[in-house]
This record gives sequence, C-alpha cells and structure tokens, in this order.
Amino acid sequence: MKLAAKISRTIRTQGLFNTLGIIMSQLMDYVFDLRYGTDTVMWKELKDLDIESPNKLHGNLYQGSKTGPLRKMFRLVRPMLGEDAVCLDYGSGKGKVLLIGSEFDFKALRGVEFSGELCDIARQNIKKYFNGQARNVEGEGKSGKIPAIEIYHEDAAEYEVQPEENLFFFFNPFSAEIFQQVMANVEKSLKQHPRTACVIYENPEHGETIKAVGFELHSEHKVWGNPYAIFRFNKPQDTETGA
Repeated sequence: MKLAAKISRTIRTQGLFNTLGIIMSQLMDYVFDLRYGTDTVMWKELKDLDIESPNKLHGNLYQGSKTGPLRKMFRLVRPMLGEDAVCLDYGSGKGKVLLIGSEFDFKALRGVEFSGELCDIARQNIKKYFNGQARNVEGEGKSGKIPAIEIYHEDAAEYEVQPEENLFFFFNPFSAEIFQQVMANVEKSLKQHPRTACVIYENPEHGETIKAVGFELHSEHKVWGNPYAIFRFNKPQDTETGA
C-alpha cells in the first residue's frame, strides 16, 4: 500500500511520463548492481556514517545517480572536452558516477568523498565492476584502455583542483556554503591553468554559484524524471591564440 501511495503521489507531482521514467531508472540501477555485484543503489544517511570532518553538518545524504540519465549526460558533455579529459566527482559516495564515466574514454576519473566508509565501498565497487566485465583497472577491455580511477578520502572544500581536471560532477552533495568554497577552488585552478571545462549538476539547486565563477549555462535536461544542468567554462581566447 505504501508503494502504491508513493507512485500515486509521484504521478500527481511529476506526471505519468516522468513517473514511468523514474521507475525504469530504478529498475535499471538494480539490474546494474545485480549484473556486477556492486552496491550503488541503497541510500545512506550521513548520521549513520562515521565522518570526522566538521563539514558533516553541511552534507546531504548519499543517493546514487541513475544509470540511464548518467549515460545521457556523459554523451552530451564528452565531445565538449579534449582527448585527455579528466572527470572529478564531488561527493562521490559509492562510485556510481565513476563507473558509468569509465565507459566514455576519460583519461582518468576521480572521486572526492569525506566518508571513509563510502570510500571503501566505492573501491570495492570498482574492483567488482571491472571483474564483472572480465577486465581490470590496469588492463584492456572491449571498449579500449581502462582509465585510472582514484578515490580520495578528503573534504571537498579542502581538495586542491588539479590542472588536468576539466569535468566536475555534482549531485547536490552539500550546502550552499560548502558549494561556494568548492567553486572558489575550481575558479582558482581555472585562472592558474586556463582550460575549457564543464560541470554536470544533478538536482541543480546552486546554479548561480557556478555561473558566478565564470561558467555559462549550456543546457538543462530532465531525463526520466531526473533534473540536470550542464555548465561550460570557455578557455579565454587570448590564451588559445597566444595573443
């Protein structure tokens, strides 16, 4: 009865089409975990995690991104970035974004997560995922060379953005205060090492903070009931031309 009531409520608020998309997304995620033996679907409340950072109060619960919508977002953004693109997932949780991102020829994928427990789960998920495809992180797979995938147990606000990182992923992982600190770090890196960069932002509550550091809204999407926004930072023209 609870499930029926929840579906009925979702139909009223999201519409029938989006509700069907949400259900399909959820089913696809369960199939993903069953296929690879991973643990990405189950939510985690921050109060149930052992987190030492004082910024725990500013974090949101862990909820994995959906497989289908993620693939669509990566398909849209990947052509905007160079051959050696590097993806950084803030609040990477159990590593779902990194696993799906590995399908799109990134040079490297990195996750920053302040929960040691979720970092451990993500590392196990990475091993299980590649073993499930009869390949490993050092080897070659059907779609080519497997990118380097790294998990950093670190507070997002303190992470120093690396010069090669040019795609930043957020699933609304923390409060506006922490988001501003994170984007200030991104802005500092882009000024020190000018480059074209993009942001994929799921459930985009703080889009103005992204635009405030020089990104432009490229497009907005609702994929199977999941809202996304894509932002783009264009490398300054005088840097590109050498003027």
